[in-house]
Amino acid sequence: MTKLPHSYRELKKKDPEYARECLLRTLKETKNISQTARLWSCSRNTVKLAIKKEREGNLKDDSRAPHSVWNKSSSEVEERVAKHRKETGYGKRRIARDLGLPEGTARNILSRLKIPTKKYRSFSGKRRKSYDLEKIAPFEELQMDVKEILDKKGLPKEIYQYFQRVKLPLYQWTCIDVKTRIRFLALSFSNSWTCGRVFIATIIWWLRTFGILARIHIQHDGGKEFSALQEKSFKRAQKYFFDLLGVTRSLIRKGHAEDNAYVERSHRTDDEEFYTLKGLEMKTLKKMLELLSEWIIRYNIKRRHQGLNDLTPLEYLKSIKPEIHPAIALFPPLILDSLETLPLFQTQNIPTYKIDQNVVDYYRVAKIKREFYFLIYERIFFYKMRFEPMFLTGSLAVFIS
Repeated sequence: MTKLPHSYRELKKKDPEYARECLLRTLKETKNISQTARLWSCSRNTVKLAIKKEREGNLKDDSRAPHSVWNKSSSEVEERVAKHRKETGYGKRRIARDLGLPEGTARNILSRLKIPTKKYRSFSGKRRKSYDLEKIAPFEELQMDVKEILDKKGLPKEIYQYFQRVKLPLYQWTCIDVKTRIRFLALSFSNSWTCGRVFIATIIWWLRTFGILARIHIQHDGGKEFSALQEKSFKRAQKYFFDLLGVTRSLIRKGHAEDNAYVERSHRTDDEEFYTLKGLEMKTLKKMLELLSEWIIRYNIKRRHQGLNDLTPLEYLKSIKPEIHPAIALFPPLILDSLETLPLFQTQNIPTYKIDQNVVDYYRVAKIKREFYFLIYERIFFYKMRFEPMFLTGSLAVFIS
């Protein structure tokens, strides 16, 4: 009998069960363990193991995982990890930091308890726009986008189906500061330029009242919600709206969401750590706004960012501008559709900011402060948002002064 064309080792890499079947068929022909081992270029112990596994009725490879883990974490630690994951949606790194555990311990517990991992979206590998973060100032460069909350790729099936049934806002408007990662959020039922005007104006007015007086640059896509579908509408909106606010803007490349990487990445965090965990609790509009206000507090004030040296966005901002009031991180989530008809947001009422070496027309700023203060005051107390008293009191004091 000649030597077989494939060695046992090569065959076993493809299919261990089939390799042992071939080994046993050759043994039946030769009726000799040593000869079978020579033909298949393996040891006699390999043939004996195949005979043993045939008697047990299982030719597959056994698991090499240890039957017992001598240094396994206690059930109390496992419960803490599982609870923290359920409440926050954090991964192994943040869980380990918050609970004071080694990262490997958190990883092993999540794996052992078979807690579902996050669904990471694929990355195209294209280069995004880069910023010189050392040179830009806080709130000098902003990125904006509109997120469709009803996203089949980003939400679990039950959450997605729930949002299909309820009558809640399905658009989240997001503005993020590239330097500090502080975010401002709002909701709307429609995705239109009228809602876009309200969102942009409230963000800019909010920043002006906290002393951000320099010219601001906004980057966004070419959607209708930013009046950017056509070149004429883009220029018209720039002249009669953005210039009045002291804002310049630019468009990302069509089909290149990675150019708006900061805001797009934050949307993934919204899906994984907010809507997936809290979506089913949003029974009413009021409850949705309360949960969103808590999420803003958590994201801007409590949640640490690896890209900010494990500081929160507010801590990072205070390290750069210690004089700024912390209430700037507590922009209240608004329903944009309910505000778009107010006289305050009509184009002819937009105050003109004369920006020259960071000097602003203070008369117009004072006027808009009063009007904007009453608007924010009404929304905060109408929805009874759960802002921390220290920040809320300071925020109102900024507007009153």
